[in-house]
Amino acid sequence: MAKRPKNPDDPSRQEKAAEVAQDAAKAQRQSRIERAVLVISVVVGLVAIGVIIHKHTGGSKTGKNDPTYKALNAIGTTPFVSGCAAVAPTDDPTPNKDVVVPAGQRVKYPVAPPSSGPHLAEPVNVNSDGFYTVTDRPPVEGLVGNLNTDWTVLWYDPNDLSQDQISQIKKAAGVLHRDPRYSRFVASAWDTSYGKFPLGTPIALARWTKVTGDINGHRSYCHDVSGEAFREFMEFYGAPSIPGTE
Repeated sequence: MAKRPKNPDDPSRQEKAAEVAQDAAKAQRQSRIERAVLVISVVVGLVAIGVIIHKHTGGSKTGKNDPTYKALNAIGTTPFVSGCAAVAPTDDPTPNKDVVVPAGQRVKYPVAPPSSGPHLAEPVNVNSDGFYTVTDRPPVEGLVGNLNTDWTVLWYDPNDLSQDQISQIKKAAGVLHRDPRYSRFVASAWDTSYGKFPLGTPIALARWTKVTGDINGHRSYCHDVSGEAFREFMEFYGAPSIPGTE
């Protein structure tokens, strides 16, 4: 059979080889570019994640790894089960709340426990535990003085709590009081001669806020102990937040 005559427009073998080599080089360059883009994307992503972590943790640890956060979450029950409300009702503003009374004078507060009102001139010099029992509790008027200076006071009725619950309150008070962010926290046994808490709520948190001239008290009653609920109450009314929990 006779050979078909060669088409003069067909590329030569050398031209075909050059074209194949060119396509391979182009594909290789494209692959390198794609790998470079992938590496840059991963690096940018890691940097972004690092910035977010640094922003929310203060550059060191997450909220759940914060010692105070962990310690309080291990004390008592959850905030929901405890019945504590971080956003507590506001007392009706009344005149002459910020009144100093002499030592030894007993004040008849309208609500048990008080969240504001007449108080001693000097707040209580709180002990290192941030906790008091029936035998060493400061006068109510003294702790209202602490409320007047931006403290959070937890009063508990020892008659309606088990010894284990009281021990948990002491533990939570120690964790909070020894942390510089939450050091203005004190827990004390309540003197029932000043009035009784609502039935079934043997724990009460109190805070006295003073914003733009308004003097308001806030109180939150609890059914049970919750270290995390105590911290949340403090944080809601101005205490610093734990890194990573914003």
